[in-house]
Amino acid sequence: MVIEITYRLAARADIPALEALIPLSARQLQRDYYSSEQLDGAIGTVFGLDTQLIKDGTYFVALAEGVIVGCGGGVESPDNALRWRPSQDRSRPVARSPN
Repeated sequence: MVIEITYRLAARADIPALEALIPLSARQLQRDYYSSEQLDGAIGTVFGLDTQLIKDGTYFVALAEGVIVGCGGGVESPDNALRWRPSQDRSRPVARSPN
């Protein structure tokens, strides 16, 4: 079964879902690289939501069947404009559902 993923700008109303997704993503997808103690210390600081990106209009969500399953921010382009370019080297934090 193929699930269609759609993308849109994140909104303030998405903050609770993003604040739940990011730690879940970090704990599940980074557990082979960091200890539980390291993850506990990093969640909220390293792995956390930067709401300024939402305010700036440079943070996106990925949705599957209307549910947020991923998120990420913009990157700086050579003309200093922030644009979403997932292929760029300088991406902002990204999280996805571990399921």
